[in-house]
Amino acid sequence: MNKAWRIGMAAVAAAVFGTAVSANARETYVDDSRLPASKCYIKTLVPAKVYVNTEGELVRPQKQQWVVRKVGDVEQWELVTLPAVYVETRKIVEPAHYTLQRVSCDAPPEPAGPPALSCYNTGGSRVICEQVN
Repeated sequence: MNKAWRIGMAAVAAAVFGTAVSANARETYVDDSRLPASKCYIKTLVPAKVYVNTEGELVRPQKQQWVVRKVGDVEQWELVTLPAVYVETRKIVEPAHYTLQRVSCDAPPEPAGPPALSCYNTGGSRVICEQVN
């Protein structure tokens, strides 16, 4: 499972940073089919919307077990509850796509900087980065 987790995280990182790289390129389109009033657009990437179910596939159900601790000559028995273990599942709700945003044809296109990323640690060595709009 460790190898599969690493491959999955590599795929997620490639998708996040691949999206970040492709979002840097700005393209301007001009609709001059009507000469008196031309319209200009900027091509913008809209990232995919993904539904993440943290209780996706059940690996082990919740269970109770006795834990025995020996303190000196005395045994202490304690009934502990171990939580269920799940494998996270993901479902793409809306795929990534481009949209054209209307801009003024007179103004020069804005320089595109790198997209802002918000990264957070979800526990252990797992870090998730999301693009901030």
